[in-house]
Amino acid sequence: MTHKERPAVFGPRRSMLGVWCEGSTQTTLPTVLFINSGVIHRVGASRLHVRLARALAERGFPSLRFDLSGIGDSAAPAEAIALREVVAADIRHALDFARARRGVSGAVLAGLCSGARDGLEAAVRDPDVVGLVAIDLI
Repeated sequence: MTHKERPAVFGPRRSMLGVWCEGSTQTTLPTVLFINSGVIHRVGASRLHVRLARALAERGFPSLRFDLSGIGDSAAPAEAIALREVVAADIRHALDFARARRGVSGAVLAGLCSGARDGLEAAVRDPDVVGLVAIDLI
């Protein structure tokens, strides 16, 4: 195993939790951000996000698999705002964390089902998104 995994705590209230995974070599490859599908936490359906993150790290891609606010180990939002706004802000916080961690912008968003939809919506809005993996887009 040539990858390293570390806990990641981020967001404006440091209320979001994830796992940062990277290979043993520095790279300028984009970071892959894994977005929750529904209420499934950061490991993904059948641990899909864990397996993909580790396989990508072996090929030099860093990644962040994280829990959206109110799911898994991330705290619920402090204010009562629309779910779409919460998810958009959470993805932005994850992008900011990845950029700060690596000093490089550019990320690929990966999601299954509702995570694919959330990734598509973020990709359209955010110039830091350089790619999208949307599985079973609804």
